[in-house]
Amino acid sequence: MVDIPPFQPEWVAGITRSGDHYHAFEATASKHIWSVLGFGGGKKGDYHSIHPIIHERAISPSLAARISALWRRVLKDPRNYGMDTAMYLDTDQFTYYLSFMPRERLTANTTGWGPKTDQLNNVAFALANHAEGAPEGELVKAVTKAERKLDI
Repeated sequence: MVDIPPFQPEWVAGITRSGDHYHAFEATASKHIWSVLGFGGGKKGDYHSIHPIIHERAISPSLAARISALWRRVLKDPRNYGMDTAMYLDTDQFTYYLSFMPRERLTANTTGWGPKTDQLNNVAFALANHAEGAPEGELVKAVTKAERKLDI
């Protein structure tokens, strides 16, 4: 999962595999990349000053398989994607991608995630927290809750 929050450092969470071993990982930018590059009216800085902050911890193969199955099931279901022509002024760029239509003063078109994708967010946050040191039991709880809500 890639998270590009509006005013905080960007980060990525996921699972890596080496042989029969699996690891949860989180990689976070040391600074908000967009700000350093001068977007949003800020002063442009040197992108070389941005360094990754990486955390990684082992997870069991069975838990890695459960997480993969959960993500695959949600992402393959076309009902979890859709267009909403209603206007949203939402700053949460993780959930909504906001674009203004040409020559329209206050009209927006939003592509939003479907009702099941919230569970992916919850699992990704728990995966990142585990990589940073939270007990595997907390990750198992998040996965179990997501599976229950998704009828897996």
